[in-house]
Amino acid sequence: MKFFRLLVLSCTILFPFSSSQAIRGFKKKHSDKKVVGTHGIKFYNLNNKRVEDNVSAFKTMKFFYTPKFFGATNFLFPKKTLSAVHGTWNRSWLSRHRVAKFIRKNNLDMSEYEEKNYKSFDDFFTRRLKPGMRKVDSKANVFSSPADGKCYVLTDLKKHTMFNIKGCCCSVLKLVGGDEDLAKKFKGGSLAVIRLAPYDYHRFHFPCDAAYKNNTYVDGKLDSVNPVAYSRNKNPLLTNKRVLLKLDTKEFGEVLMIPVGAACVGKIIVDAKLEGNYNKADEFGYFSCGGSTVALLFERGAIKFKKKLRKHSEEGYETEVKMGQRIGKKPKAKKR
Repeated sequence: MKFFRLLVLSCTILFPFSSSQAIRGFKKKHSDKKVVGTHGIKFYNLNNKRVEDNVSAFKTMKFFYTPKFFGATNFLFPKKTLSAVHGTWNRSWLSRHRVAKFIRKNNLDMSEYEEKNYKSFDDFFTRRLKPGMRKVDSKANVFSSPADGKCYVLTDLKKHTMFNIKGCCCSVLKLVGGDEDLAKKFKGGSLAVIRLAPYDYHRFHFPCDAAYKNNTYVDGKLDSVNPVAYSRNKNPLLTNKRVLLKLDTKEFGEVLMIPVGAACVGKIIVDAKLEGNYNKADEFGYFSCGGSTVALLFERGAIKFKKKLRKHSEEGYETEVKMGQRIGKKPKAKKR
C-alpha cells in the first residue's frame, strides 16, 4: 500500500496531469456549490492599501480539503509522505526548471534577493535578501515582524479559554504542546500569527534584541496553513510540527517564537546558537519548501499591537507585513 501511495505521488509530480486539470474538472462539476467559506481568505494589501481576496487559497487546497474528497485525498496523499516526496524532488537538480516559471507566475521582484545560480527549487525557495532590502525599525521599544507574510493578532489570551483563529478553536496550552507551566506564563497575554505563502521570503529573523535561551521541538502533522484548511476545521497551529523558541528580551519580557511547519514543509531549520545574544533583524532560521507560519506569544501587558493590525484582525482578515516592519511596541508605563 505504501508503494502504491508513493507511485501515485511520483506520477503526480513527474507527470502533472496536473492537479490543475483535476481541479478545473472539479470546479466545473461543482461550480454551483459552496465548497469552502471565505472566512479568513481576505487580507490587507500594503501596495494598493485595499482589502483583497487571497485567490491562491482556492486552487490546490480547495481540492485537497473538500469534504467530499478529503478522506480519499488524505489516504492517497498522506501529508508527511507528500512532504517527504515533495522535499526530495525540490532539492534535486531536476526541479530547477520550476524556478523561472514560479518567478513569472508570482511576479516576484528578484532584485530584492542575492544574485545566485539556483541549483534546485529548494535552493531558490530558501533564497536570501540583499543587505538593506527591508526597512527595519531600529527603536528598542518597537517589536518588528520576524518574517514576510500575512499577520493576524489576538489579545487577552487565557490558558484554557478557547480563542478563535480563522474560525477554529485554539488554546495556549495546546499551542505550547501541553506544557502547563509554560502556558501559565502567557495567560492573559497576546498572540501574533504570521502566515507565509509559498511565494514569500522564507527566512525568519529576530524581531527585537534578544537572548536565545531554549528550544523545544513538538512533533505533529503537516497540514496546510492555507486559510482553506482552517475553514475545513483543520488547526495546523496546534497540530502541526513546530518549534518553541524561548527569547529573553529587555523590552518585552519573555517571548515565545514558534515556527510552524506545513504541507510540503518537512524542515524547520534554526541557525541561531543557543545562549547567544542577537540584535533585531539578525537571521534566526528558515523553512524548507512550502508555506508555513511563525507564531509569537507575549506575556500579559508586554506589547501593544499596531492599531491597523488590531482593527483588521477584529474585522476578520489578515494584514500583509514585511520582515523588520513594526507590528507593535512596548506599552507606556501607566501613571500612578
